[in-house]
Amino acid sequence: MNFPKAEILGFLLLVVSLPTTASSNPQFSADDTDIIHSLAQKNPTEKNITFPEPLGLKNNINFWLDIYTRYSSSMAVVHDMNNLAIQYEVIDFDIVLGPKASRKAKKRFFKRRIHYYRDILRKLSMQKGVCRTTEECRIVRLFMNDASSKRFKKASRSLRVQFGLSDRFKKGLETSGLYMSRMREIFKSHNLPEGLLALPNVESSFQIRAYSQAGAAGIWQFTRPTGKRYMKINYSVDERRDPIKSTEAAAKLLKRNYEKLGSWPLAITAYNHGRRGMERAKKKYGSDIVAIMKNYKSRSFGFASRNFYAEFIAAKVVAENPEKYFGKISYLYPLQYDEVVLKHYMKNNILYSHFGYEARSIKFLNPDLRPSIWNGTRRIPKGHTLKVPWGTSSNFYALYAKAPKNSLHAKQIIPDYYTVRRGDTLSVIARRFRTSTASLKNYNDLRSRHRIYSGQKLRIPPRNYKNDLRIATAPPQVRKVANAVYTKTAALAKKSMIRTSIPEEPKIEQRIETLSSETVQPPKVSDFNFVEADDFHGLIQVHPEETVGHFSNWSGASIRTIRKLNGGRNLRRIRHGQFIKIPLATERNRKFIDYRYEYHLGIFEDFFNAYRVEKVQSYTISRGDSLWSLTHETTDAPLWLVRLYNKGIILENLQPGQRIRVPLVEKKEASN
Repeated sequence: MNFPKAEILGFLLLVVSLPTTASSNPQFSADDTDIIHSLAQKNPTEKNITFPEPLGLKNNINFWLDIYTRYSSSMAVVHDMNNLAIQYEVIDFDIVLGPKASRKAKKRFFKRRIHYYRDILRKLSMQKGVCRTTEECRIVRLFMNDASSKRFKKASRSLRVQFGLSDRFKKGLETSGLYMSRMREIFKSHNLPEGLLALPNVESSFQIRAYSQAGAAGIWQFTRPTGKRYMKINYSVDERRDPIKSTEAAAKLLKRNYEKLGSWPLAITAYNHGRRGMERAKKKYGSDIVAIMKNYKSRSFGFASRNFYAEFIAAKVVAENPEKYFGKISYLYPLQYDEVVLKHYMKNNILYSHFGYEARSIKFLNPDLRPSIWNGTRRIPKGHTLKVPWGTSSNFYALYAKAPKNSLHAKQIIPDYYTVRRGDTLSVIARRFRTSTASLKNYNDLRSRHRIYSGQKLRIPPRNYKNDLRIATAPPQVRKVANAVYTKTAALAKKSMIRTSIPEEPKIEQRIETLSSETVQPPKVSDFNFVEADDFHGLIQVHPEETVGHFSNWSGASIRTIRKLNGGRNLRRIRHGQFIKIPLATERNRKFIDYRYEYHLGIFEDFFNAYRVEKVQSYTISRGDSLWSLTHETTDAPLWLVRLYNKGIILENLQPGQRIRVPLVEKKEASN
């Protein structure tokens, strides 16, 4: 079955409701109930703070009030993106399809409804707004005095589906009780209005494990680039997932936004759109949020950014008077815990065997520790502030002094690298490190055991590595992409712009073709190796999600040094596929590949913990397509994932008629 480009969007994000009690809340396992109650105290009330509510946002605010309080996650609204007062239909899936309807059934149903309303709007546009059927007349009345041919044509391209969030919002309010007391203290210490604490209801409904397709994590939905300004984010620790640490970061970011923009509507919108973007909007339209919402044009200032302040106002109204909308709210009691600072690196198992803590309690209290800590591939970092059950810190320090010496370490676990020397072979290297030639070959994704070269860096597989062409930490659903080959060579660095013949552009209905089900293999070390390297520098190709700041952190060299090495060019806006030299003069520099690989592996693991690839489609590039349109209009998949499905293809140089794989993703069902 062929679909036009606009029809393959995975826009039907089915929200997952949060149950009313801790024991059934998908954020927590069934065993977490007693932990929550044992680590809790009673919740205080919240003060009311007012924010401007412009008349021009009334329709938008009312729309989101309905989404948050009237419509549950089994209901959805088909509406116009530009005028939220125009709502074509409210559908209850429990009635239309039954309570056991699958996600795919709901998607198929809404595709039919979108087609249905698009056809009617196009007819009205050709009929110059004159209705000929009862249904056409009903839709004409929705537009009131704006029922022109031009408006109907625009409306046919502005159809959108919004699922209800009332059950999810209510559960989010209940969950907020765990942290709200401490969050108020943090915002008070920064002299910020408490009303801003309604933002996590907009961003995540207080889902502790929330993770977006764009890589935003935690209740405040920080992306990695923004989060790294205020928090520690690496392969061992991700403080975005800690509600308290991320609240401290959110307070700093919001305060900075307000200081620069001088208006809370702009500062709040900047939380979603970015401060620099809002500074450009303010320069053109002043501080009038309504004027900005209606007139400001930017490729990234889409529906979410335009509606963000209205969503915040609606969420704040509900959060300040929840009984009016939901009746009695059973807030969870705030957590109580102690904090201890580690003086050494240590594995998680000593917390259970020596200190006597339950694994589930420690994991629940420390959501900022990544899976690499819990599966033992990394130690809890030295200097890390660890949360432990309330009243146990004194005993912790007493036991710390008696801990076995072999359980306390001065260094983190870092995989070994070996630099190939002249005359080396894989078999010689394998014997030297007590591994097999096959394991060494597969762990580094080498196409042939005979194709290694002097200066190449090989990662030594761990003792428990299984020779199955797969990284041990990969999600279980991962399989190999059929016949995918990806090579990086010095020749590619010099000739990255490879032209192909440009055939006649195919018809749009021929551009989409569903392929057999495929899942993608996780990134391998070889994907991030140097194209060229010597004792002083290495040449790399820039991958998605990377910045010069990352290269500086991973290499230990300053941004200024990296710029100087690359001819003094301004590298603030590096491009995917661009080649950059990295200094490799010190021992720390030689760990560059390891840091880089773990950064991308972390992104991969986080994404597939929250999402799955529903299907893969073959997409034919047309004139006007770009990487931005590819990842924002054709598919909701991030660019790095599209790249993994298209190894061997230079995505930065796509040509009309060229075919690529496009993964369509959907959020996983929450499970206890």
